[in-house]
Amino acid sequence: MSENTTSNQPLSIPELQSLGHTYLGQQQFLKAISVYEQCILESPDIVANYWYLGLSWLLQGDVLQAQTIWFSAFAESNLETTEITEFVNFLKGKAREYLSSQSFEFAQLIYEAILEWCETDLEVYDNLGHTIALQGDLEAAIRIWQKGIELEPNSIQMYLNQANIFQKLEQFEAAIQCYQEVVKYSPDHLIYYQLGLCLTQIKQWESAINAFENAIQLQPDYAPAYSDLGMSLIISGLFEKGISFLKQGIQKQPQFYQDLTGNKTLSTRNINSLVINFLRLLLSPSIPPIELYIGLSKMLSNFYPDPALILLQKAQDIAPNNFLVYLKYGDIFYNYKQDYVEAFQCYLAANLSDFLSVIDNTISWEEKQARYHLALGKCRLKLNCYQQAIANFKTVIDFNYNLVEAYYGLGQALFHTGEIDQAIDSLKECLKFDSKSALYSGYLGFLLIYNNQIEAGLFYLKKAMIYESSVANWIDSLLNNLSELGKLNTSVDLSEIKPINPPIQFDQSTEYWLKSNPSTPDNYQQIYPATIVNLKPPKSLDNSIHSKRDFREITNSPK
Repeated sequence: MSENTTSNQPLSIPELQSLGHTYLGQQQFLKAISVYEQCILESPDIVANYWYLGLSWLLQGDVLQAQTIWFSAFAESNLETTEITEFVNFLKGKAREYLSSQSFEFAQLIYEAILEWCETDLEVYDNLGHTIALQGDLEAAIRIWQKGIELEPNSIQMYLNQANIFQKLEQFEAAIQCYQEVVKYSPDHLIYYQLGLCLTQIKQWESAINAFENAIQLQPDYAPAYSDLGMSLIISGLFEKGISFLKQGIQKQPQFYQDLTGNKTLSTRNINSLVINFLRLLLSPSIPPIELYIGLSKMLSNFYPDPALILLQKAQDIAPNNFLVYLKYGDIFYNYKQDYVEAFQCYLAANLSDFLSVIDNTISWEEKQARYHLALGKCRLKLNCYQQAIANFKTVIDFNYNLVEAYYGLGQALFHTGEIDQAIDSLKECLKFDSKSALYSGYLGFLLIYNNQIEAGLFYLKKAMIYESSVANWIDSLLNNLSELGKLNTSVDLSEIKPINPPIQFDQSTEYWLKSNPSTPDNYQQIYPATIVNLKPPKSLDNSIHSKRDFREITNSPK
């Protein structure tokens, strides 16, 4: 029973209702229940009071009591369809209010309660699925939408909801099936585009090309479809046609690409510099085909090395003795195919081409020699030809003492030949170029510990962890290697650099997990939040889990 704090006069029904609504809005559900019960005692004919009383019990967590109150209210009156419709609309309105205020749990309770009154309402299934998804349980949301599909097999929205979630979870085959159902009943350029993106993920290039073409047919000004169509054609071997569509995409949205290549967009920091360079080539009014082929090959080599090699062959057909073409051939075999013998042969051919070439004067002879010997040194390091690698790296430094890769490679080769002091000196030179490099600090730490300079080595390993926590697993492997070699004993304190191994899926917040799994206070930061681990599919609608390898991923072009 409530009381009036300003007078001894009892509150009127409108005043009681207002007080109940206030308590309800403040989530003081027991107080709201008391007030609405008083309203019913004083005015049992006002049906809305029963609705609010049941709602208060529902949000308090007693679903059975809520439904009992609602059913009893209708049982005592003449049950009419219009009244039930009005009641359901009341609940829908309250659910929308809680949904808009991000009180997803309350919205879910209300939508689930509505289904007891109208179990075939597709709008409720749609909103209930979204409410559950926004709480992170994507699998449960998919099941809710599937019930909607069972009720109405042609429900475009349900298929679209599922497709979006499947795509975020990288379940591309399931997403493709849903998108295909959507376009079957309602062709749309955006849906065809998303369908095409999913098809590229499973490398069904012909089907992806068809989807992007359909998107363009429905919306000729949609620039992203041109870009991804162009990339799909290029990967399929249709280079000239693909480049043509890429250029059309730029023409459809010229300002964005001009800002992108001019470093005027905030997203530029996340874009591969090779992509920026290639886009600049495409924006150039008259660029030689060989430069387009080489630029596009660089951009593709990381993800699609085979088309990249074909592009280099086309460049070589134009200029048979081009130094850069042979060098890029070798880079692809070295970096992406791990065929170091073939890479070595390509690098040798690059040096020979330099003597035969009469047209390639874009790079100085000294720079060519530095690149050539650096490439040979890296290959020989992989092929365990350490003395020859040392000679190559020293030659690089003679031609260009600013190439830090040469010092790093030299340090590795010297370690393998047992010249540890010289290897340490070489890694210290690396840190002069990049004092905050986790790679150089970590390897220097390894060399120092190997050389029995334990304290100094641990100092650099710890610095590496501070600079870049994602190297945790690599540092751990270095420590294990040192232990196996007898360079570390169990008495050495490694608590500040050994990673903590949290569970792959948290059932509670990280903060509470740490409280139940305590570590030393100064080791708190060494959880390594940037470490990449294999996780179960995240239950989240965060766009960061919607990873795809398409032209928009590379360029960050707008959706």
